[in-house]
Amino acid sequence: MEAVPAAPTGLSVDNRTSTSVRLTWTPPVLTDADSPITSYQISCKVINNTYYRWDAIDSETSAIAHVSSIPISFLSPQIQYRCYVKANALQGYGEWSSPTIFWTKPTSITWDSFERPTVSDRSVTLTLPTVTSFYPLIGSESILIAVQMSSTISSKLTSSDIETIPGPPTELSVQARDSISVRLNWIPPIWTDPTNPIIEYGISCRAINNTFFPWAVLVPKTSVRTYNSSITLEYLSPQVQYRCYVKAYTLQGYGKKSSRIIVWTKPDRVTWDYFKRPTVSDRSVSLTLPTVTYPSSLSGSESILIAVQLSSTISSKLTSSDIETSDDSYITAELPVSGLSDKFTVGDNIAYGGYVNKPLHMGNYTFYIGLKPVTEEVVDFTSSLNWQIKIEIEWSFSEEQVVNDQLVNLTLPKVTYPYSLSGYESLLIAAQAPSNISSKLTSSDIETCDDSYITAELPVSRLSDKFTVGDNNTYGGYVNRPLHIGNYTFYIGLKPVTEKVVDFTSSPNWQVEIVSTEPVIAPVTLRSSDSVLLEWTKPDRLKNNSYVIAYEISCFIRNSTYNPAASSASPYLTENTLSANVTSLSSQVQYSCQVRAHLSNGYGQWSKYTVFWTKPSAIKWSFSKKEPVVIDTLVTLTLPTPLNLQSPEGYEILLIAVQTNSRVKRELSSADIETSNGSYITAELPVSRLSDKFTVGDNKMYGGYLNRPLHMGDYTFYIGLKPVTEEVVDFTSSPYWQVELLKVRQKVEVQVSLEE
Repeated sequence: MEAVPAAPTGLSVDNRTSTSVRLTWTPPVLTDADSPITSYQISCKVINNTYYRWDAIDSETSAIAHVSSIPISFLSPQIQYRCYVKANALQGYGEWSSPTIFWTKPTSITWDSFERPTVSDRSVTLTLPTVTSFYPLIGSESILIAVQMSSTISSKLTSSDIETIPGPPTELSVQARDSISVRLNWIPPIWTDPTNPIIEYGISCRAINNTFFPWAVLVPKTSVRTYNSSITLEYLSPQVQYRCYVKAYTLQGYGKKSSRIIVWTKPDRVTWDYFKRPTVSDRSVSLTLPTVTYPSSLSGSESILIAVQLSSTISSKLTSSDIETSDDSYITAELPVSGLSDKFTVGDNIAYGGYVNKPLHMGNYTFYIGLKPVTEEVVDFTSSLNWQIKIEIEWSFSEEQVVNDQLVNLTLPKVTYPYSLSGYESLLIAAQAPSNISSKLTSSDIETCDDSYITAELPVSRLSDKFTVGDNNTYGGYVNRPLHIGNYTFYIGLKPVTEKVVDFTSSPNWQVEIVSTEPVIAPVTLRSSDSVLLEWTKPDRLKNNSYVIAYEISCFIRNSTYNPAASSASPYLTENTLSANVTSLSSQVQYSCQVRAHLSNGYGQWSKYTVFWTKPSAIKWSFSKKEPVVIDTLVTLTLPTPLNLQSPEGYEILLIAVQTNSRVKRELSSADIETSNGSYITAELPVSRLSDKFTVGDNKMYGGYLNRPLHMGDYTFYIGLKPVTEEVVDFTSSPYWQVELLKVRQKVEVQVSLEE
């Protein structure tokens, strides 16, 4: 569907007179689907007729389609109008454009007769004429008198014709300043007269306030010239207020002055006397404020500021701007200037001049002093090496720690400084297991280190108490992890109420080595239904020259589902050997066994457990004495009954195997079958099929095995039960399960020929 035209854009005004203007616009963009524009509608409304007392009317007009500019006539002089334009098409008028606002010019003034002036010395007295035109003067704000030095006289002249000197430079500003100089910058005036270019600039600065430096002279100006649009004024006086302006110079003389700018020079840098070493007393520091050796008068300073910086990187100079943008610096007090040479205690938590004198904590501190000038916002601070101190907790560590297997019993130290621990909420214990050990550590170091960790958070009241590292309990949200073989350093730290980072401390007494008295037990490889062979290696390291006397073995039942009557083996000692045959075990039971060394100075640590299943007892089968039934190549077996089956749940399947070999074994395993070319498993049956009939050779699938057809030859058939706990199956046969298939194929061929 076609839409109405969009609004025209770029509506503007030119060719203004007192009664007409020309409006120009950009037509709206049309698409292929839009109807062409047929015309434009223009509307001009009066919005201000202050300077035209008669009725001023609005103007409405139209324009043909192909134009984008039209004169508007019959307007009133010195009236402010707001005009719009809109396009018209077959669908109707579109939206109005954005408005343009303008004033019509005043009507031309008609002056009465000009009387001849009177010349006296080097002055001329004029009689100003009256205005005879009907137009009132309410739209005029002043009378201008102009002079022309020329033999060619025109009866008409404009202010543009008169302008022969540059206008004022703009945006005069201060780029930089110090105590004796100021750098000014400005934008040159717009000046396009090629016959009279700007040659240079004149700058004038006058001291207008020397309250804080009485030696500065107020009357004389500092005047300089430059060819650039910036200049550095030098040889000024410190902390004096100056008023400056700039003007351009041409061959016709100086142009108009710029707006004036007022600027203070900075105060002279303060020189401080000797900084005495402060006194540290329980989270506060007593400073002796230094005296000022220069300047001699401090009338330009309104107060003393004391600042604190918590950092190992210390600067001897600092500003209040640096402090505002720094996370580890702050102003702690504002004092009267009369307080110089006095003592001041940092950290007493009292407000001084709007700044809270915060309590200090453990860490590195640098203290700064600065004088706040009356005329400046930024304060310069100064420090000294003597005002750099470190506040830290002083610990008193006691005797060496006790190592018991893989547990370490620590005697927590006492705190000798600070005297009050009210600013601390908890006690943290950390452990580190590296080769490079530091006596100092922070919680930030621990968070970024793989071999360090916090092992416990305790109440502060536990100081001087005992604590065991490695008991695998949780203390304040931290797991007290078990320790392992290796070197350890333990750390202690107090967690401040107001801080996130904790400083940790250690002692040579808190460096321990945990050695292994644990044998390494090997996986079980040789086992039966009632015994197992255990093997192990001797402990890596033994302390205090101890030696192995014997080894103790302990086994217990983990799972007796398939032999509920099973019993655990009693612990017993072996000789000083690295293996032992553990007997009197129960069949098809899961055991866990471990071993430890009986040392000359006591028992060592238990080894890790080795877990295994004993084998099931050998099954005794009751085979039928009847020979298998042989029909052609099919052999029907009567499956035997097991006589000593402990629990049918201990067996998951029944397997039938076939051996085509002249060398017959009564016993066979699934491992033998896998490596033999003449043996194979022919069927997998449920255990419930015991004592049932089964026909070998019917070429069907039983539990994933093909019951292959039989051929001529000797066959032995085997039966086996697969235990739930074993991978290998033991198969058994009987003399009754040995058959010979003779000339079966020949008999079949003879029968076929007789039928034919």
